[in-house]
Amino acid sequence: MFTILGKILSGRLSPLAISTYVTVFGFLMFLPFAMYQALSFNFLAPSVADWMNIVYYAVVVTVVGFTLWYSGVSVVPASTAGVFTGVIAVSALLLSYVFLKEPLRREYLVGAVFVLVGVYVTTRRPS
Repeated sequence: MFTILGKILSGRLSPLAISTYVTVFGFLMFLPFAMYQALSFNFLAPSVADWMNIVYYAVVVTVVGFTLWYSGVSVVPASTAGVFTGVIAVSALLLSYVFLKEPLRREYLVGAVFVLVGVYVTTRRPS
């Protein structure tokens, strides 16, 4: 939904504005659950490195990532952008293998191939 709505809004708003709206909407949706968990959470337990990871996630993954995503969504059809969300799973699979030393099982590779074939079939130009 966030890709389709981003495509609709891309003609009227900048990618940064769309990213801001998406982030605020997500914040509001999860706020009641976060408040409930915050009641029993020890905010002194996480280290400075843990808090820096949260800041990194907020700035790089959310602000930069969403802004780049909505910049791309504004120049391609929504169907093409939607299909490319499957690539997120493939990149997560490969990056978790490389950096986190997660196992790369055969089923994961088969799924990745299906995703990539789906992206290819959906985005290729008809002959």
